[in-house]
Amino acid sequence: MPIDRLLPAVSPRHIREDVNHTRMLMESEVPLPPILVHRPTMRIIDGTHRVSAARMRGETAIEVRYFDGSAREAFAAAVRVNVAHGLPLTYAERVAAAGRLITDNPHWSDRAIAVTAGLSAASVAGIRAQMPAGGAATERRMGRDGRIRPVDGAAGRQRVRELIERSPDASLRQIAREAGVSPATVRNVRQRLPVESLAPAAPAASVPQAGSAGSAGSAGSAGSAMVANEPANLPARVPPKLVLQRVPCDPPDPKSALEVLSRDPALRYTDSGRVMLRWLSLRFLRSQEWQGIMRELPPHTTYLVADLAEECARRWSRFAADLRDQIARAS
Repeated sequence: MPIDRLLPAVSPRHIREDVNHTRMLMESEVPLPPILVHRPTMRIIDGTHRVSAARMRGETAIEVRYFDGSAREAFAAAVRVNVAHGLPLTYAERVAAAGRLITDNPHWSDRAIAVTAGLSAASVAGIRAQMPAGGAATERRMGRDGRIRPVDGAAGRQRVRELIERSPDASLRQIAREAGVSPATVRNVRQRLPVESLAPAAPAASVPQAGSAGSAGSAGSAGSAMVANEPANLPARVPPKLVLQRVPCDPPDPKSALEVLSRDPALRYTDSGRVMLRWLSLRFLRSQEWQGIMRELPPHTTYLVADLAEECARRWSRFAADLRDQIARAS
């Protein structure tokens, strides 16, 4: 693509170009990745520094990838890619980008904007609260998975409780569909309900009335008087004890778990978090990897490696137990 045909980027950066970064790219002998361009307007979405570096080299064309979408979607894409690679956005630039994303997409959830802008969901919620009219507050917002959910989950959870108590045998998806919430919300509410509330109600005992056919003489009258006076003398009813039910589930897929952790801003944008992610990635052994190791392993070392693997497994088990103890103490 001829560089002269490109328009300047609508960038989330406060300083459009870092000269030192441009000079570093110009002197690099490694081929630079293609820039991202908004096809309808030919405006640069990502790659301002690469374009400047190409100009400094005397080049007149550059490799591009096209983005098809609206101008608002193009800005969101610019924030997303600048958070993920290259010269990182400063905290102030991410906050400003989050504010614009809220204005452009008030129906996005706090978590969806947080992932795009490289902030925490709590930070985005604070930014939204400070904006006029709460950032054009809506009753329902779209999450990262594209699903629409209510902002105030209390009403949905109450509806779930009522449906569970009315139909305790109904499936998670059936209740979720009727209540307009996710199956995960239904599972969470079900786990928190007392066991007594999930049991079928016992038939109420009939109380003989005074003067009825079931009462006889003074005994019946005395019985009626006793029943009438009982509520005043009974102690206050003790509420049922809350019992949390653990629902068995399949163990998480390690690869998916690592991908979820690597997308968490609390880990990606802190030094300790990045150290932990690298630590986990280096210690995660994929099945195809150990198959290759087993084929190449000298026979006389197999017993020693097997013993080492078992010891590593025992230490991982102790690590998992310590983590669960930490969760239990915090709860």
